[in-house]
Amino acid sequence: MNQALIALEVEPAPLVGMTYGVLDVRTGAVTVARAGLPPVVRVHAEEPPEPWIGPGPYLGAFDAEFFAREGRLRPGDKLVVASAGGGEELVAAVERHRGLPAQEFAAAVADELAAENPGCAVMAVEMVP
Repeated sequence: MNQALIALEVEPAPLVGMTYGVLDVRTGAVTVARAGLPPVVRVHAEEPPEPWIGPGPYLGAFDAEFFAREGRLRPGDKLVVASAGGGEELVAAVERHRGLPAQEFAAAVADELAAENPGCAVMAVEMVP
């Protein structure tokens, strides 16, 4: 997709933010790559939230490699993707609302981030036993 956007040769170049992930719901194995969006945050059931920090430039900006991050979700863990909010702001909001079920959790985090980032979208998945 990155190469296709670059090949358009339009000015200004289109910049696309995207997160792509694959979750095996049987084992909890998860792989995530991002482009231009805040880091994905893994929320352990009983440990501090873990932002998956790494390179992730916008698609279409320049020729780049996009690296996948792999991990495993255990029962009670959540994985959070947000369209805005930056790393520290997102992690702080996640920490404050971590005890909520996934749907309520995502809504509460989105509401908090929307104060500084109107239109922010948040998605969360939770591994259940």
